[in-house]
Amino acid sequence: MPCQMMRGAKNPKLPVRSRKRDVKPKIMPIGESEVLAFRNTLLQFDADHATEKADILNTLLGRPIRSVKVFTAYHDALLLAEAYAPDENLYARCRQELQRLADLSLQWWNSTDERKRYALSGTGIANSLLVGSFSFELVQWLVKRFPESFGLEGQDETELPFQDLLYRGLHPSENGVTEERTLELKPWLARFNGDQRLLSRLVRIFQELPVSQELRDLLYENQKLYVEARLDKPELTRTLARFSAEPIYFHSSLLRKINFEEEISRPLPKPISLNERQRQSLWTNARVTLFNLFRETDPVTFTDPEETRWYPVGRGTGIALFFLRPNRRLPLDSYVGYVAYKNGLPQAYGGSWIFRGQAKIGINIFPAYRGGESSWLFAQLIRTYSQAFGVKTFAVEPYQIGKNNPEGIESGAFWFYYRHGFRPLQAELRTLAAEEFDKINAIRRYKSASSTLRRLAESDLLLLPDGSDAQPFPIRYSRWMTEQFSSHFDGDRKKFVSKSIQFCKRLGLLPERILNVQERQSLELLAPFVMAVYGNTTAPPPSATVHLSNWLLSRYQKSESEWQELSGKCVHLFERLDALLSGDR
Repeated sequence: MPCQMMRGAKNPKLPVRSRKRDVKPKIMPIGESEVLAFRNTLLQFDADHATEKADILNTLLGRPIRSVKVFTAYHDALLLAEAYAPDENLYARCRQELQRLADLSLQWWNSTDERKRYALSGTGIANSLLVGSFSFELVQWLVKRFPESFGLEGQDETELPFQDLLYRGLHPSENGVTEERTLELKPWLARFNGDQRLLSRLVRIFQELPVSQELRDLLYENQKLYVEARLDKPELTRTLARFSAEPIYFHSSLLRKINFEEEISRPLPKPISLNERQRQSLWTNARVTLFNLFRETDPVTFTDPEETRWYPVGRGTGIALFFLRPNRRLPLDSYVGYVAYKNGLPQAYGGSWIFRGQAKIGINIFPAYRGGESSWLFAQLIRTYSQAFGVKTFAVEPYQIGKNNPEGIESGAFWFYYRHGFRPLQAELRTLAAEEFDKINAIRRYKSASSTLRRLAESDLLLLPDGSDAQPFPIRYSRWMTEQFSSHFDGDRKKFVSKSIQFCKRLGLLPERILNVQERQSLELLAPFVMAVYGNTTAPPPSATVHLSNWLLSRYQKSESEWQELSGKCVHLFERLDALLSGDR
C-alpha cells in the first residue's frame, strides 16, 4: 500500500531550513533617530567620529524611506556630508545615495496614491513639484530654459481682471468677442491660443505688451500668477545641481573659532576667470537655488553675466558675485549679490549695497548647512567685499537681526553679528547690548529675552574701523532729492532734469561732442544731484570738475567697481551734500 503524506507533516526530502533560504530578510525603513545620529557626526572630526560617520552611513545606504520628514532630513544630511566630506570615499557614497533618493522620489511621483505623489512638494528635491509666484523676469527665463518642466498653476484674485490686460495681446479684429470675458484664465488662454503651452503663451503676451520694462514687471506682479515646476532635470534640483570652479576639499577639521580681524585682512585671491559656459552654468545654478527656496535677489535675477566673478577663498569655498545689468542699477550705490559655494554646493546667499567705502551686508545660510563654519564663511564675505570694493564700514539692517522678522529673534541673529564686532548705532542700545553680553558670558545657559532682542533690533549694527564715523547711506540722499524735486518747478521732474543738464553745461562739466545713449541716460539720472547741491552755492572747485564730469556720464558704462572708485573721487560733491543734509549750509 503506497505511503501517503499526512497533512502538516514535514517532507524529509525538503527540510524546513532549506525553505527559509528563499525568504529575504525584511529591511527596516530608515528611522528619524538614525538620521539625527548621522547628522550629529558630520561636523565632528576627531578620530572616533571619522569612522562613526562612515559606519552609520553604511547602515542607511539603500534602505527604504516611509515618511516625508525622514526623507527630507536624510536628504539634507547627505548634502551636509558631501559639503564637509573627510575623504573621497564618503563623498562618493553620498553622491550615489542622493541619486538613489532622486530615483525614489520619482517612484513616489509615479505612485497612484495622490498623497504620496505630492508629499515632497516644495522641498526642492529631485522629481518633486514646486508651486510659487515669481517675478516676470525669472518666469520668462525658466520657461525658455526649461520649457517642458514649467506650467501655469493658477491665479489669485486681483484688482485688475486679466481680460482687461491680456486682450491687448489679441488682434484688433477679435475685440468683439466679448462673451469670452467670462472665462477664467486657463480656459481663456486655451480658447485663444490653440495647442501652445499656456504658460509660454502667457509669457509671450506680456512680452508683447507695448509698455516699458518696469511697467510690464509691475503688471505681471499685479496678476498674482502661480507657476508649477516638475523638478525633473538635475540642474533644477537641490539634490543634484552643482557648480564649482575648483577641486573638492576634504575636511580634517572644522573652523569654529577664528580670529575675525586676521581673517578679513588676509589678501584676497584674484577672481578666477570663467568662460561663457561656466558663467551660464553658475547663473543657472544660483537662480534655481533661490527658486527652490521661493526666493529671489535682484542681482541674481537681473544679473549681468559678463561681470560675474568667482573668488576662491579656500577650504573648497567659492564666493560668486552677481552684478545688476546697467539698466537695472541703482542711482548711487552698487547692489552686488552673492551665492557662497562649498565643494560645489550652494551654502549661503545674500547681497551688499556698496557706496563710497561703506556697505550694508547680511548672511543667509541655507538650513541644510547650518552649524558648520558660519563664522569663517562670514569672515570670507567681509574679506571679499572689503578688498574687492574698498569697503571700510559694514552695516547690518534691523530686519537681519529680527525687526519684523521672528526667525531672526528666535535664532538670536543679533549675537552672531555682535560677536564679530558689529555694534548698535544708538548709544543706549550699545549699552544694553554690552550688559546683555556680560550676562551671557557670566551666567551658564543664559538666553536673552525675546523682548530684549526686539529692542536691540531697532538699530542698525555697524562694523567700524578704529576712529571712523558712520556716513549717510544713499537712502537719505533719495529723501532729500524728493524734497528738491517737490519744491522746484511745481514738482515737474522732467523740467527739473532738463534744467539740471543745462546747469551742468554752464559749469563746463559736459563734453562738446554728442553723447551716446548710455551717457545721456547717466546724465539724466545724476545731473539733478549736481544742480541740487551747487545750484544755490558757488560752483565746485576746478580740482573737482574733472572727476565730477567723468562721474556724470559713467553710471551705465563703467563696472560697479569702477563706478564706486569714481564716486569715491567726488569728495567735494558728497561733502557738500552731507553738509546740506545736516543743515550746515
